[in-house]
Amino acid sequence: MWFIKNKNKNLAQAEILSEEINTDIPDENTRNNEPTLNFIIPNAPTSDDPTITPPKINGANKKNSEVSGPRSFVPIPTVPTKFPPDNQYQQKSQHSELTETKPLFPSSASESTSKSKPPPHNLLSPETHATNDNPSISRLGPVKNTEKTLTVSAVREVAKDVFMENFPRLRQVAHVEAERRIELFLSELDVRLSRSLSSEQVNKFNDPAILHSLNQALQATALQNEVALRKILADLIVKRVLEDESSLKRIVYTEAIKTVPLLTSEMLDMLTLTFLIRRAHILDINDWNDFRSRVWPFIEQFLVFRGTQAELQHLEYAGCGIVAPSAAEESDVIRILRASYSILFQRGMSFDEAKALRIPESAITDAIYADDTEVCYKFKFRSKAELDAFFRHHPELSPGTKQRIAATFEKCMGSLESSYDRLISEVPSAAALVNTWNNSPIRFLDPTSVGLVIGATHFEGRTGQQVPIDVWIN
Repeated sequence: MWFIKNKNKNLAQAEILSEEINTDIPDENTRNNEPTLNFIIPNAPTSDDPTITPPKINGANKKNSEVSGPRSFVPIPTVPTKFPPDNQYQQKSQHSELTETKPLFPSSASESTSKSKPPPHNLLSPETHATNDNPSISRLGPVKNTEKTLTVSAVREVAKDVFMENFPRLRQVAHVEAERRIELFLSELDVRLSRSLSSEQVNKFNDPAILHSLNQALQATALQNEVALRKILADLIVKRVLEDESSLKRIVYTEAIKTVPLLTSEMLDMLTLTFLIRRAHILDINDWNDFRSRVWPFIEQFLVFRGTQAELQHLEYAGCGIVAPSAAEESDVIRILRASYSILFQRGMSFDEAKALRIPESAITDAIYADDTEVCYKFKFRSKAELDAFFRHHPELSPGTKQRIAATFEKCMGSLESSYDRLISEVPSAAALVNTWNNSPIRFLDPTSVGLVIGATHFEGRTGQQVPIDVWIN
């Protein structure tokens, strides 16, 4: 929502930034020699099976965008004009200028001389006439000269203009601090724009929708001096620019930019841990060495939070998740890990047990293998999702065969207590995960699409790994 500074004064229409900056945009860089993790959804088929599509997210959209996003700023009240006595009052004609009101908190001592200065450049060029419903709200005029190419440095100037036109007028000390925070945010954004966007993509900052999201990020970073907030908002702005206007991800990223300022750094860690445990697991984990080197180092970075009931309720209020209490066993972190990394917890079968499954020859090589180290037979399924994909890939299996395989697979997992002992013996520090998850209300949080995007983006910023968000939002 764009506001004029004084409803009794017609502002001159701002001009488009006309200065051409002939600076070439660096080519889009890629991170060489940096591994990229592959994710799949727990309890869903793997991406290796071309016949299977990922299931839909069990999440709810936000009920009300006004509830989840930061409220628009209203103009600072002005001192009303003191009318002269009736005998000295002279009515002015319709075309005459009304007496200009004076702001309650001028931004600087030199403001009285601002009348003689030319209006600031503004890419948005807002119309000066107000709407009928609210005379203090200006209409957003068309973007002029959209064929001109923006540069990264030009985006910085545009961002400053947008901020100055829409941020409430503050006292000088507060205004200086707000500008300092904005500069820190723009420095984070500059790095990402140069690294991730082409010249054509940078030019999308001519789009009013992109500028609206940028303005929300500027307002939030000016009010909150949080390093984590600046980084995740800069990442989300870039992701928003990269999306097509008709995609679902565009809507989700737009909502995420509005929602992130409502969260604390601990809440960001809570969302990321929920994302890693409930919604994703890392592929190609075949033994405990893989788990210790490629899974646990990421999980343990997001375990430091209180996880109170109030925080959980606020995450639900912000539209990041749904609180869905379930049975204690279903939400137990050991049970969830066993479903995601089943191959780590299963015990072997004897020859007689494997033979009793009566798996047809057409499917037996996809189902079990002989473990020479333990002199036994084991299932090849590394997760419950792979077992489900196996059933769908072999329609020739009878219902009775499927039931025997599923029952034996669950039996090979053993009890939750034995799985806990196995986890702690292999990864002693994992006791912190079990304690944090099972003794916190976070175990009942089911993230929405917005919560998934925020958690995944926070994970990327903390670890430097890339998350293919298309797996969950498509």
